[in-house]
Amino acid sequence: MAAAAGTAGLLFLYRHPPEQFEFYPRCLFFHLTGFYCPGCGNTRALYALLHGNLLQSLRCNAMLLPLLLCVIILIIFPGITRKAAVGRAVLIVIACFWVLRNLPFFPFTLLIPAN
Repeated sequence: MAAAAGTAGLLFLYRHPPEQFEFYPRCLFFHLTGFYCPGCGNTRALYALLHGNLLQSLRCNAMLLPLLLCVIILIIFPGITRKAAVGRAVLIVIACFWVLRNLPFFPFTLLIPAN
């Protein structure tokens, strides 16, 4: 059932560009603070990835592909989730990305989501 819902969501996103439709949720964290969260740009990045535009996907959110790879690995090897070090490593990487994408100078400005 989850796979069917996920597939339906991906098909919907494939046919409805985030730039053209207002019903996609906006980032509450960015709206309240003006800082980008680790997920800012994920909808646009996934849309670009679904259309085969890898470079645009990375430009919208550079963490989407590594996180998708992590999810695939966790599905294939579910025992890894029992290791606390794996969870800590993922959280540390996400936290570092969160901080770095909000630094206002090059090269970190490249991590700001493309519009």
